Amino acid sequence: MYRNGNGGSTAHFVPPSASGYAIARHAGEQSPLERAFSAARLWRGQVQLTKPTAIQSAAIFGVCPAYVRLAASIVDNPSTVQAVLSGRLSLVVAAGGESLPDHFARASVQEWQETAKTVGPVVLWDEMIEPLLVD
Repeated sequence: MYRNGNGGSTAHFVPPSASGYAIARHAGEQSPLERAFSAARLWRGQVQLTKPTAIQSAAIFGVCPAYVRLAASIVDNPSTVQAVLSGRLSLVVAAGGESLPDHFARASVQEWQETAKTVGPVVLWDEMIEPLLVD
């Protein structure tokens, strides 16, 4: 905890400009009331958040941190971003991750059975198997 010249606590004072990591680290040293004051200062624009963490960015935009990290790996490639946004390419595949068909191909029988229980046999038949039989 920080102390001012009068011996009082200044822990609720986050610097006027702080990185997301610094704010998170600082918040870990604060009481709930001090965190509330820090959050109020951030909200009122008295603290400028610079370079938020993936978790902070995810919370602000209502997505999971994994999505933020995947998107960050391709955000500077406009054609790939457009392919993802238009639905031509999944975010996971675009970011170099494993596609669902690839994952399914290496899955165990137990995982296949769990998938069938989760989505239901009717969906599996109607959406995955029957269309292949008709073609």
